[in-house]
Amino acid sequence: MKFSALTGLILGLIVLLGTVSLEAGVLLQEDFTYANGGLNGKNGGTGWNGAWSVGTNGTGTWSVADGTAGVSGDKDTWATRNLATPIISSSLNTFYFSFSLQVTAYSTPTQNIFDVIRFTDSGTNLFMIGAQYTAAYNGYRIRVQTGNGVDTSLTPTSTSTNTPTSVVGKYTFDDGTGKASLTLWINPVNESSTPQLLNYSWTSTAAEFDRLMLQRYNSSGATGSNVTSFDSFLVGTDWTSVTVPEPSTTALLSTVGMASLAMWVRRKR
Repeated sequence: MKFSALTGLILGLIVLLGTVSLEAGVLLQEDFTYANGGLNGKNGGTGWNGAWSVGTNGTGTWSVADGTAGVSGDKDTWATRNLATPIISSSLNTFYFSFSLQVTAYSTPTQNIFDVIRFTDSGTNLFMIGAQYTAAYNGYRIRVQTGNGVDTSLTPTSTSTNTPTSVVGKYTFDDGTGKASLTLWINPVNESSTPQLLNYSWTSTAAEFDRLMLQRYNSSGATGSNVTSFDSFLVGTDWTSVTVPEPSTTALLSTVGMASLAMWVRRKR
């Protein structure tokens, strides 16, 4: 089949625009596009070894609702999934990640509850990030706990619901001094212009990332109708592989492509 010059130009434009959204550096992807119901046994996305496995010490559960994974109920509740190919420090010392988090139901708990996404090395925490519901204050905060057990709040206390928060991060196994480092952004514009909410390092011997966990920490059995949901999880080799391109970039490529198409049409007249 022969292609006309117009067909070639259109195909070239499609490829050009496609490169903006399709990044070769993506290592892991999970967008929870499953039928509504329990997360246990769900098996989709990219870069995984097997399906999600869910467990609980109480009535809690991880479920899929409208393309997000959410936790509800009491006691510690977790969902785990192994990587098909662990990210090893000797091969990739720094990786980037992103995900969306939102609280879809809130009430003041009787004790603290911490709903997190955990990055682990054979069960040992590299770091974990999520929503902490506090009994002492009426609200929740997005918090991070690094591998040395230090907690840091990333956002002020809030009671708002159904407001997605985009979290983007960069983790380095060894910064050259025997320490791991973690940099975090909340709702970033780009890597250089958005202020970093966390840039922290600590002594660590972790050498790989091999398992992702979604976990509700609620050992005290705190009660409250709190639901935290996660979505759009990505891990990649660089910033662009885990973030949506800036609108200005996409618009520029679209303008260039359409201008080229218009010039071709004028020449053919």
